[in-house]
Amino acid sequence: MPQPWSRCIIISKKDLEQRYPGGKKVTHYKRAKLEKFGLYLQPDGLLTRLTTYKDLSCTEVELVKEWYQGRNDHLEHREFNQVLQVTTEHFQPGRRCHLLLHRFSESEHEMEFNSSARADSLVRRVLSKSAITETFKGRFDFLHYRQVTFSIPDGLSDVQHIPLKVDPSVKPLSRLALYRILQDLLKHENSAVENAKDSRNETAEQQEWQLDHVDDYLVPHLIDLDFPETLSPTDFDNIIAKCLQEFKESRKAVVNFLKEHHKKLREKQRWYQQNQDFLSKEAVEEYRDYCSEKTLILKVVQARLERYC
Repeated sequence: MPQPWSRCIIISKKDLEQRYPGGKKVTHYKRAKLEKFGLYLQPDGLLTRLTTYKDLSCTEVELVKEWYQGRNDHLEHREFNQVLQVTTEHFQPGRRCHLLLHRFSESEHEMEFNSSARADSLVRRVLSKSAITETFKGRFDFLHYRQVTFSIPDGLSDVQHIPLKVDPSVKPLSRLALYRILQDLLKHENSAVENAKDSRNETAEQQEWQLDHVDDYLVPHLIDLDFPETLSPTDFDNIIAKCLQEFKESRKAVVNFLKEHHKKLREKQRWYQQNQDFLSKEAVEEYRDYCSEKTLILKVVQARLERYC
C-alpha cells in the first residue's frame, strides 16, 4: 500500500479535550440556538445549551435548556421557561436527600425524591407559602399523604359547630384507656411536628443551594449577552437597570391588584348594607364567605408586598 501524500495529522491533548475550536460551538436554527462546550471547560460543568425563541429574529426567548456533567451537586439538566417563569432542575442519583427533580416558581416549590433510597419513603413534596404537602409510597405504617399548615389566616375563624351525639347505651371508656389514647395522640403529634421540621430543613437547604447559585437566575438577562465569562461595567449596569425595571413593574402590578380587590370588596360591602334586610340566610353566608376570601387574599398579597419591597 503506498504511503499517503498528506502530512500526518497531529492533534494535541489540549485541542482534543476542547472538542471544538476555542472550546465552544454555536449552531443557529429557525427560532433556536444550540451551544456546545468542551468537557470541564465551563466552571459550572455546562456541556450543552439549547435556547428557543418566539420570533424568527431570535430576540424573545421562550425556553432555555441546559445539560451539565461532573457537578458536585449532581445537577444534570435544567429548564427555564421564560413565559411561565418556571425553572425545572433534574438531578442524578446520589444527591443529598435523594432529590431527583426540583420545579419552582415565585409562589411554589415542587420536589420529587427517590423514595426507595429514603428512610421515610418520601416521593413528592410541595411547598407553598402556607403549607407543606407530602406524598409517600411503600411505608410500613401505610402513611400515604400528609399536609402541614403553618398558620390559620385571619378571617377564617368562623367555624360551624356541629353538636356531638352520644349513644347512651355504649359503655364509656375507662380513665386508663383514655390516658393511653391521649399518650398515643401526643406521640403522633410530636412525630408530626418533627417531620414538619425535617421537611422545612430540607427545603431550606435546597433554597440555600439556590442562593449559592444565584448566577443561574440571571439567565434571562445573560442570554442576550451570549453568557460571557465576565461582565463589562456597561453590561453590569444594564443588568441592574433591567432588574430594577422588572421589580418596579411587578410591584406596580401588585399595587393595581390590591386596588382592584379593595374596590370590589367595598362595592360588595356597600351592596350588602343596602340589601341586608332582604337577603336570605344562604345569601348572607355567601356574602360572608366572599368577604373572608377577599380579605385573606388582600392580607396575603399585602404581606408579600411588604416582605419583598
